[in-house]
Amino acid sequence: MTPSVAVARAPHTFTILAGLAALLAVLELGRLVIFAAYPVPPPAWSVAPWSPFMTRHACTTAYWSAATTIEQTPDVFSLAASSAGRDPATGRPLPRQIGPFFVDPYEYPPTFLLVPRAIAVVAPEFATFRHVWLLLNAALVIAGMVAIARRVDAGTGSRSLWLLPLAIVPLTTMYALQMGNAQLVFVVLAAVALLAFERGRHALGGLLLAYAIVGKLFPALLLVYLAIRREWRAVGWTAAWAVVLTIVTIADIGWAPFPAFFDHLPRLLSGEAFPMLRAPVTPPNSQSIPGLVLKLPSLGGPEVPFVSLKIAGWIYSAVILWATVRLALRPLAPRVAPLAWLVVLGLAALRSPFIPSYGAFPGAWIAAILLAVCWNDARRWWWIFGLWLTLVPTTAGPAPIPLGVISVFTTIQTVAVLALMAIAVRVGREAHDGLPSPVAVRGPATVTAAIGA
Repeated sequence: MTPSVAVARAPHTFTILAGLAALLAVLELGRLVIFAAYPVPPPAWSVAPWSPFMTRHACTTAYWSAATTIEQTPDVFSLAASSAGRDPATGRPLPRQIGPFFVDPYEYPPTFLLVPRAIAVVAPEFATFRHVWLLLNAALVIAGMVAIARRVDAGTGSRSLWLLPLAIVPLTTMYALQMGNAQLVFVVLAAVALLAFERGRHALGGLLLAYAIVGKLFPALLLVYLAIRREWRAVGWTAAWAVVLTIVTIADIGWAPFPAFFDHLPRLLSGEAFPMLRAPVTPPNSQSIPGLVLKLPSLGGPEVPFVSLKIAGWIYSAVILWATVRLALRPLAPRVAPLAWLVVLGLAALRSPFIPSYGAFPGAWIAAILLAVCWNDARRWWWIFGLWLTLVPTTAGPAPIPLGVISVFTTIQTVAVLALMAIAVRVGREAHDGLPSPVAVRGPATVTAAIGA
């Protein structure tokens, strides 16, 4: 049956926090709209005006370039696809440019290109493609987060929807939206897919999760979670849609890009596909857990062989597989089940050999939910708020900050994300076991109707 919850008026402090967060989110999203409208964006409208790199970096260059050239050049994963030759003095590859933006290497499966190629049909020029992509990306992320917040609020009687802007205002989130990176939308799509499964809409959920998996790979960890829970209809629909999406991709661009991707995949997992990781400035800016080994020199530690990144990656893979199985076998309370979905997705995302500031997004989203759900638990609330604060700044892009300081700060952000996941699991387990745990913004009143199952 549908949960029925009555909630008292929100405390004034809650309303003030929600209002400030909403105001900041509106201002930042307004800046994003203006930034997206400029073919050559002025630094003043960037989320980080002090960083020319962040103003001129656009992941959309990789998506548009691959989408429009893959039929002629199936191996879009080659560095030559994003290179304009080599510097005669140093021999280093020179990145190709589209207007003011350097072209990013393409690091996704060929099936990812179904959506970019569809957008390129109506927006064939890069400037228009970028405008459409940035605005569509932001709209999908926000709409999906709203759907999850409404699900949490229906179950707990909290007002997580009110605090949802707290997941948007961190620069670690806004920078991903500004450069058009698809990471955020894949996290949201995968979470909404599980919401669809929960509501019995298996065909829709399977389509969303299948595209997240064949487009970005890391959401595949959710299949382990679903299989352990014996949600076979969800697994079956996802597998069926993955086959359909692959067939559609082959019909569109042919088979040739797939062998190129399978050849590229081991380098993607080991970090060899990211040549910038060999530059001293890059590892400190990463929030990757396997990538911690490459931060040692900037922290005063010894140089480590590059292969250690691959070894650390497989060790971490075993750890998150174990954590996912444990979470599936001992689930959180159904009323806060979305927290489990975000924990799995967040752990999987941190497996990447290199993940810049947007690796904090699942943590910021979890924090926004927990700040509403745990409003009456003052001690826990302040811990959550403090961890959320560490996710607000970003060090992405070259900056006049010592590399050791950047390494320490990005490591603190990674630890903060893990700590927020741990709190989410603790809150969900307490609610599941019937232990006292404030799970709603009630004020002096109590929930007047029991939550049905």
